[in-house]
Amino acid sequence: MITPNKAISYDASLFPKLPIILCRLNTPTTPVELYRDLHSNFADVSQFLLAIDTLFVLGRITIENGELRIC
Repeated sequence: MITPNKAISYDASLFPKLPIILCRLNTPTTPVELYRDLHSNFADVSQFLLAIDTLFVLGRITIENGELRIC
């Protein structure tokens, strides 16, 4: 589910979900609010959390005072 391969298409992978989150983070927001806004783009909350974790590890987002922000 994370990366595309022979069994998982690009659209089913995590990659197309990352820009959706980044575009929504034009203003700082809490993870709960972000999930409420974007839940229809994710299969479940674990996929959403994996996307948030990936962006954090890549240094694209940070969390300050309980709010997600773009770096």
